[in-house]
Amino acid sequence: MQNNKVRKWYHVPWMHYGDSGREFIRGMTRERTAPAPATPGKGELEPRQIRCFQNWAVGFYNSAGGYQVGEIWKKATKPDAALAQFPEGTVEDKLLFTTAPDTEVPYLKNTFEWDGNIHVFSGKTCPSGALARRPQKVRLLQLDMAVKDSRTPVTGWVFATLAYNGDAAGATPWERMKLVGVMWGNDLSPAQQWINTAIRTPQHLGADGRLNGPVDNPRSSCISCHATTQTPMNSPMIPLSAADASCWFKNYPGNQAFDAGSLPTDYSLQVSMGIQNLLRSQAAKAGPGKVAPEEMKLLQRAFDSGLDQPLPVTMKGTTEYPAGR
Repeated sequence: MQNNKVRKWYHVPWMHYGDSGREFIRGMTRERTAPAPATPGKGELEPRQIRCFQNWAVGFYNSAGGYQVGEIWKKATKPDAALAQFPEGTVEDKLLFTTAPDTEVPYLKNTFEWDGNIHVFSGKTCPSGALARRPQKVRLLQLDMAVKDSRTPVTGWVFATLAYNGDAAGATPWERMKLVGVMWGNDLSPAQQWINTAIRTPQHLGADGRLNGPVDNPRSSCISCHATTQTPMNSPMIPLSAADASCWFKNYPGNQAFDAGSLPTDYSLQVSMGIQNLLRSQAAKAGPGKVAPEEMKLLQRAFDSGLDQPLPVTMKGTTEYPAGR
């Protein structure tokens, strides 16, 4: 993607809204937090992990997927989820970055570092929600890909996850991204996935060994999370109990909603979340002449501090917001 001067990549609208919405430097949104280990030596990211770390990501669609996103959002305030069926050859990429340093996660050495206007907390506790933000360093840890492929039975999608290994050969961090595995369905017998057992960095997989990346929830899987994509989003991305698990760990075609009464968005979490964000903003309107707290956050857009009034943003001694840009 970095060196491609021909093919264009496209974002999904309405990922800016709310406390975890896009930050203004790189357009990243907050992902699941990597929790502090309950038992020393049992960190999700690495045995030496002792704190929790926030993770932020930014995703892109190729031209085929970007065109379909444009069709969905042709009417800016009335997206049409019925058009959320992506054409053959759609590719989605997502770069995931973490605040974890290489002192606690040594295999992150020499990875890409970005600045991101992200939440402020020490890592001793793992808060979420309305937190102040400031520019901080994040490090590339994971790369997710999804490809629409009609040769895939039932789901119609192939998912892949790569993780960074600073000890691997390669002149650039891109070359040191190593494949964790590939998944095209939830069935384990016969297996609808391939897992790289020679990756040489600590990995936690998902439920019953299903494919998952380092920052993903070990109670789920790549396919399982994305199968819940729909509007309205009536179910969480992970099962809440063992009794619920059978619904999450089966295969759904992309044109079938996870819950009756919802419209499917063809395994696209960004499309379903974007539509939900728009609906949230519309529901937050407080009436003529008033601006509800959620609407104030919307007006702040990528500068959203999680507070009702924007916080100043200073980078390298220069005020960037509200006085700069």
